[in-house]
Amino acid sequence: SPNRLAKVSGTSSREISSENVSDGCFDLIGYTTDQLVGSKRYSYIHHVHPDDRKKVRETVNRAIKSNRPYITTHRVVTKDHRIKWVWEQGRAVLYPNSDVPVLEGFITDATDRTLNYQKLEDYAKQRTHEIERRRIAAEGMQKIVALLNTDTSLSEVLNSIVEQVSTLLFADKVALFELEQIKDILYIRAGEGLSEKCVIGSGTPVSPEFSLFLQQPGRQYLIVDSEALKNGDPDLFVPDLKKIRRRTVSGRCRSMMLMPLVVSGEPFGAILLYYSKDHKFSNEDIQLVTTLAYQAELAIKNTYLRRQAEENAKNVERSRIARDLHDSVTQTLFSALMIADTLPVLMKDDPDKVMDSLNQLQFLEREALSEMRTLLLEMRTESLKGANLEKLLRSLSETYRARSDVDILLTTDGDEELPADIQIYLYRITQESLTNVLKHSHATRVEIDLDYSADEATLVIRDDGRGFDPDNISQGHFGLSIMKERTAAIGAEMVISSNPGKGTEIVVNWPSKKMKGGYDDGTKSG
Repeated sequence: SPNRLAKVSGTSSREISSENVSDGCFDLIGYTTDQLVGSKRYSYIHHVHPDDRKKVRETVNRAIKSNRPYITTHRVVTKDHRIKWVWEQGRAVLYPNSDVPVLEGFITDATDRTLNYQKLEDYAKQRTHEIERRRIAAEGMQKIVALLNTDTSLSEVLNSIVEQVSTLLFADKVALFELEQIKDILYIRAGEGLSEKCVIGSGTPVSPEFSLFLQQPGRQYLIVDSEALKNGDPDLFVPDLKKIRRRTVSGRCRSMMLMPLVVSGEPFGAILLYYSKDHKFSNEDIQLVTTLAYQAELAIKNTYLRRQAEENAKNVERSRIARDLHDSVTQTLFSALMIADTLPVLMKDDPDKVMDSLNQLQFLEREALSEMRTLLLEMRTESLKGANLEKLLRSLSETYRARSDVDILLTTDGDEELPADIQIYLYRITQESLTNVLKHSHATRVEIDLDYSADEATLVIRDDGRGFDPDNISQGHFGLSIMKERTAAIGAEMVISSNPGKGTEIVVNWPSKKMKGGYDDGTKSG
């Protein structure tokens, strides 16, 4: 066969001379049969690639000692110094009247098959690497999305995103900047692997042209290699990037990538990746940085929206407190003032009624003081977070009891602290419910029962008022809607039971029974 080399050779794998070789040797390694048979210069091992000789010797020697066939795939060097892959099979044979074994076998050209296999293997490794990288990227994205759905601070979210950029893009250092357009300064908001001298919040002045580049519409990323950094191409804003690099990193930097950040159509800043060696960015790299930039923008936008919502909530609460102040405290003080104005007249005309008026005046002053304390406490949310919920509800009950003739009974059962946010929401729900009772129910008695631990709570508010049809609530009564929104905000559920003339019962369960495997949220009558 033209691509096979059959051989019978000597006894040592270290120096095996060929005794019989087929004509296919010329096509395979470029030597003729006459050059190989009996030659000490061109021994068997002489044609094996130097890097594969040890492996071939060990394989053949093991086969000789165990009297088994051997199979090996290795490289050979041709006469014109080309490298080929061969597949070889043989075994040691002991002929009659001889105590010295010889090797018998054949060699076939396996270059194409081996190279194709190596390509396939390299492709499989590459695909495995890509799949693993995408898996890690997906897990990183899930982590970031989970952070976005919590009350995690913006700095923590941005640091997490920067960490993902560094891990997935194999960047030596990463920085996230915020741009102050008026002064053209980039402030560091998060970083990974930055210089020890670099301080989060420190700023680097940049040129107006570089600032305008960050403000361009669209996703105009910037990649700078070692040649540009060395030569200082002004069209690539390299002087600005060199300045930023000196302020943020120490050591060599040969490649950089800058991805602008845009929030709600307005420029925010940029993510900058640093590499100590020359780095070629693939399309997948660019897409990954783009996706992470979107996540950073979403985190920043969510923070702005959360702050706006908190500010709106504060304004709504201030308006409610101002209205309560006018409706309750102002009226109470006005009544007290009217009584105080009549005291001189009573002391002259009817002294016996002075003591009754003084008692009434004392009652009104205590009522006003209680209401003022409650309102002042509500104006300081941090005070609500730090106070004991039982004490808050007791103070609230006393305030509403002082406003009316309704008998309010509070019972609590719990010896652990609830989470601060849950405590505030339960307080607000109780407050809104009592307000509705005083305004609409005509009740004479209200019972408030609170059963709680560190991870669950049940709040029950019931009255003996005139009740209502929960499925037929007239427009303009927002109390129930507000209570439902606050209940949903903490993952709780509210069940309202009421019928005209039979009072009302409101039950709030936190967390919701649906979350614990029970029934769905909802409002029911009956």
